[in-house]
Amino acid sequence: MSAPAFSVIIATYGRGALIEPTLLSAARQSHAAHEILVVSDGPATAGLAETVAGVAGARLIELPTRAGAQSGPNNEGWRQATGEWIAYLGHDDIWHPGHLAALASSIAETPEAGFAISGLLYLGPDRHRDDETWVTGFFEDDDERAPFEEFFPPSSFAHRRALDGPRWPDARAVALPVDAEFLRSQAEYGTRFVSTRRITVIKFAAGVRYLSYLLPQDDEQRWMLGLCADEAVLDAFLSSRLAVARARGTFMHMKQVDRSRFAPGEIAARNEWTRGINVGELTPLSGGTWVPIGDGDRPPDWYPPESDGVFEWRWSGPSTTPKLLVPYTAPRSEPVTISIHAVDFGDEQIRERVSVRVDDVEAQVSWKNSIETTMTFRAALDESRPTVITIVTGTTVPLYGNSGRQVGIAVTGYHLDPAESSESLAGAQGSAAAERELALTRALRARELRETTVRPKGFEPPTF
Repeated sequence: MSAPAFSVIIATYGRGALIEPTLLSAARQSHAAHEILVVSDGPATAGLAETVAGVAGARLIELPTRAGAQSGPNNEGWRQATGEWIAYLGHDDIWHPGHLAALASSIAETPEAGFAISGLLYLGPDRHRDDETWVTGFFEDDDERAPFEEFFPPSSFAHRRALDGPRWPDARAVALPVDAEFLRSQAEYGTRFVSTRRITVIKFAAGVRYLSYLLPQDDEQRWMLGLCADEAVLDAFLSSRLAVARARGTFMHMKQVDRSRFAPGEIAARNEWTRGINVGELTPLSGGTWVPIGDGDRPPDWYPPESDGVFEWRWSGPSTTPKLLVPYTAPRSEPVTISIHAVDFGDEQIRERVSVRVDDVEAQVSWKNSIETTMTFRAALDESRPTVITIVTGTTVPLYGNSGRQVGIAVTGYHLDPAESSESLAGAQGSAAAERELALTRALRARELRETTVRPKGFEPPTF
């Protein structure tokens, strides 16, 4: 039996030239790919066409309009593929140089298989942290339970081009993420799954990188591509992370979920918001504006909201670079004054070292300690897209000595003051900030009065 020919499909959106490390990891396989199809979800963004053209064997396909999920690009790539097998690679993931060879070996051992899965290492934003390490993709070939219960990201699997059964679904029509639905549907159809039982995929999941599509980076991918240059070093790293996952209980920890838990399209919409793809309408900034920290999923940057009746805050963590979304626009020629309000820090070292970036540009911060600690700086908002503020804490610590949560800074929200309020940087306040401080002062005073009120003799508080 001849070795299978793999068509590699890389669905992409908004990645541009930063796709290069991923492309190179596909092009440098010991078992050479038959072809590499980069499928853009809508017209290609700047730098993508030139980057694809610079990699031998790669070809760019552009969808005329955005499908809104990887299903559209994957199905179009599948339609145009000419290899016997199709292997998927996320546009920000990296393959071990032996990935396709490992898949080919498993396919040769089980010729009747329709899907081949390889071991995959998830790395969180702090790639060396043990609590941001997960591994999936390992199971015995006679384990019929695995494809029904376990989740395998697309970068870890390949399937026959002539595969029968369901294709990639419309994200708006299914309750599960499209990759989970595709796998589950194929398992229900009766397709045979096999595993390499070896880590050959490194995934930098956008789902645990809040607003990653608004601030795309490739430093993680280039670091991993560098490790791939020396397979002995790479394999030692992967073995150490596998040992960590086994020890911490995060080995084969990623399970399929019940379809009935979600409405069709719900997860797709949530993912687009978390990643910064679709954050709703933008508002032109017209005056002083207070933006509370708010609720909603923001992993791994912010824990859920907390309140003491006066303040409502969110602790940052476990990320050391938590981000704030600014859904307002203003002319870039008219910088605004931004004040981040905090009620606590993990420890004094974090307070002393914390810094701020606006769309990856370092901000010059002025500090003020009052009812809240404020970090104030001047910055230009983008005219056509959301702006992202990154708070750099440098580290996290256990909250109040409790190792259950690693935290950095407790933020209540931020103020935006347009150009005419620039005196706030020197110590004065815009009207919105002044009104908030007055309201907090009154609320704190009211709480103090409640706590010190003399109770009538014989008074007993009600019980519930």
